[in-house]
Amino acid sequence: MKIRRACEQHPPSPQGASANRAPSDGTVGGSGSGSSSIRRFHFCVPAKAGRAWQKRNRRLVARRFKGTYHQKVDGKGRVSVPASFRRVIELCDPDWTEGLRPNFIIVYGLDYQKRLDCFTLEAIEEIYERIDLMQPGSEEREEMELIYNSFAHDAQIDDDGRIILPQFLRERLELEADEKARFMGRNDHFQIWKESTFNVAYAEQNARMLAGRPPQYDPRVKMPHKPRPET
Repeated sequence: MKIRRACEQHPPSPQGASANRAPSDGTVGGSGSGSSSIRRFHFCVPAKAGRAWQKRNRRLVARRFKGTYHQKVDGKGRVSVPASFRRVIELCDPDWTEGLRPNFIIVYGLDYQKRLDCFTLEAIEEIYERIDLMQPGSEEREEMELIYNSFAHDAQIDDDGRIILPQFLRERLELEADEKARFMGRNDHFQIWKESTFNVAYAEQNARMLAGRPPQYDPRVKMPHKPRPET
């Protein structure tokens, strides 16, 4: 989807550029008697910086998991990964090229976790870099290493766009043969849930989120301000 910039200029009219030229005082005259005028303001960043910012944003969006899908897991654990998720995994596998199978990491975590968290190689590397900054031998670092190193599984998408969930992961989710699993985009990763497990977890989370909030609450109020692009 292309988003037009507020400062994009319309092409000149067939009568020539002079028909659209602004007066020397910086105003744009009306089509009537000329007694009123509208001053033109430009709030855009310089074109070069704006293009770089747009290009960066397009790259970031291409590396985000979005949407919810329901995919059948057969008796052998084979399940198709949604096409949009596959594109993200491919883009974020530094060794992937056309014709190769893209790789990613499935984190199944500690015993309380009843879902699978799936990270691209780029995303998991960022997590490992942050773990490296933690104090060696600390309880916090040990927990992170257990979750993201010890309880992690290498996965690969085959030529048919499928992965195989091993038996121990299917048991972790309590999935039955030919049951549909819920694939959910979560920005830098996606999750795989058993539908009934998710419904219970979401009902509890939704109740907490709605508590004390006014009607038509807009969650964007919690977001930090976006930094302005460098000029």
